[in-house]
Amino acid sequence: MEKKQPYSGVYVLINDAMPGMVKIGSAVDIEVRVKQHNSSTIPFSFNCYYACKLDDYTGAETKIREAFKKFRVSGREFFSILYENKEPLEIEFGEAKMGKSAEILAECVKAALSLFPGEDITEEINDVLPEESNEPLINLIKEVREMDAPGRKAHAKKIMAFLEGKPAPNPNVQTRQGVTPLILAATWNLQEVIEKLLSLNADPNAATAQGITPLMKAARHAGGEIIDLFLRRKDIQINALNKKGDSALDYAAGPMRRKKAQKIKKAGGKSGKELAPPEPVGEE
Repeated sequence: MEKKQPYSGVYVLINDAMPGMVKIGSAVDIEVRVKQHNSSTIPFSFNCYYACKLDDYTGAETKIREAFKKFRVSGREFFSILYENKEPLEIEFGEAKMGKSAEILAECVKAALSLFPGEDITEEINDVLPEESNEPLINLIKEVREMDAPGRKAHAKKIMAFLEGKPAPNPNVQTRQGVTPLILAATWNLQEVIEKLLSLNADPNAATAQGITPLMKAARHAGGEIIDLFLRRKDIQINALNKKGDSALDYAAGPMRRKKAQKIKKAGGKSGKELAPPEPVGEE
């Protein structure tokens, strides 16, 4: 994957070890900061629900925390709608509802952050810090993120052995944010794994909560042969759009991806701008 500059901004984290809790913070390098959180003695890693790149990230963080102070649980960074002014609400919550409450609050914080002049970088953060999952197949593929090319090639054999096991694993399992094995394999350029997943009827169009598809990930990170694997499929939704309005062709933007963009264009791919509905014309 390409080397990226550190992302400064505000992040929203959730953790399965802390049902109902949301962590709101900011950092000059969000990736490093989240890794620091995950190196502490907690049973599960934090998952990045949302991250926003901002110039004045400390100012935005202060305003967001002030806006949600009613739900602060302890310290400065932990919040929950199961609490009010640091006191737990006198309501019985089942485990499933407690987990859902974290997502509800995280979505509210995300909506508030969207009012600031920033850039949604959730996808970029989750590329390098994949979401925690209890699915063995997803966790096995995630392990390649810390490996060099030879290491990934060797690890791909382990993934293949797992996929060829009996009974065959479900190729369409998802994380809470909708990440699938196929999306991870496309992100890390694992061609043999992608071929096997597709042979097991992995859905080539299954998108994340942000609307990101395997083809989009392949357009940004994978080689041309993997692009061909997806484009040869009759059921591929080549012009699907993510929540930002970007298509696979947009993901292939840039001089280093020119050949991939040409393949997508030739197969009928269009940019998000081309696919956007026309603005209504006012009546005179």
